[in-house]
Amino acid sequence: MAKLSTSMCSVLTKSALENLSQRKIHTVVDVLLEDPKKLSAISKLDFKDVITLRQTLVTNYSPLPQQGLDAYNDLMSKCSFISSGIQTLDDLLGGGFLTGNVYELCGLSGSGKTQLCLTVATNIALRQQKIVHYIDTKLDFSGKRVHSILESKELDEEVIGNTMEKILVTRVNTFSELYSFLYHLKNQLVREPGSIRMIIIESLPAIFLQYMGSNKMDSLGLLNSLASLMNYIAHEHYVSILVVNLASKWVEEEAAPLSGEGDVSSPVPQVDIKPILGKYWTHIPSSRLYIERCEQSNERKISVIKSTYLALGKFCMVSVTGNGVT
Repeated sequence: MAKLSTSMCSVLTKSALENLSQRKIHTVVDVLLEDPKKLSAISKLDFKDVITLRQTLVTNYSPLPQQGLDAYNDLMSKCSFISSGIQTLDDLLGGGFLTGNVYELCGLSGSGKTQLCLTVATNIALRQQKIVHYIDTKLDFSGKRVHSILESKELDEEVIGNTMEKILVTRVNTFSELYSFLYHLKNQLVREPGSIRMIIIESLPAIFLQYMGSNKMDSLGLLNSLASLMNYIAHEHYVSILVVNLASKWVEEEAAPLSGEGDVSSPVPQVDIKPILGKYWTHIPSSRLYIERCEQSNERKISVIKSTYLALGKFCMVSVTGNGVT
């Protein structure tokens, strides 16, 4: 809470401020919690002036009540869906990436996560003329792949160049670099509200796996700090954040039921797909999308496996080629 100063109210003189300070009354809360008669005796102010002081502080430093409908309308005016440019994915997400949310895209190695992220970034930059911040932790961002995606749309070189300029790539090697850059974006949003709508981080395991096997508390602390910052950026500034995570495949063998007397069936393998980064991280994204290969080499299935607002189990099919994801 704000510290007391003579500029807060005309009746709060320098001598009264010193008297209050001697009795350890330093902040607005201290004044409001103290009995008015006692404040008058301590500060040497008239009782009427003490009441004026309290009323002024309450007016200037207390939160104003807001009707629920007004709060809802204010929220809806700031929220929007950001189209991925992939119709089936937009349908799965209910219209696109909803601002104010952190999304996770996970999948096994080689499932098409990078190509999907490049396609989403390209489509947003092209169709919505929005700046997309692409944070590359693997140091393998390919401008050629983005150029190929745009070339496949039969665009002229000027449009291709203008679109690529809207994808701002930042390469980071360590957690501190990632955190510092996100903090920089947070400060930019304070100065320029609405200047950023989409942030893509590819990928977190490239940075965090080096911490997972050492000190567990240190790794949890780093994840907690990052999660708090990402959620603040998303919720307070209505930004969509897409984070890429790896998934691991766990195979366990369970005994099948007996098919008859003296007949033991072979063990049945149980396959379990789990996103890495540990249990703590599983609760951070508001929605988790799982991408996997299908029998046809260029087909992918994207499923909702965790969400606060999407139906679990829903999925869509996309095609992954050198010209992007469609």
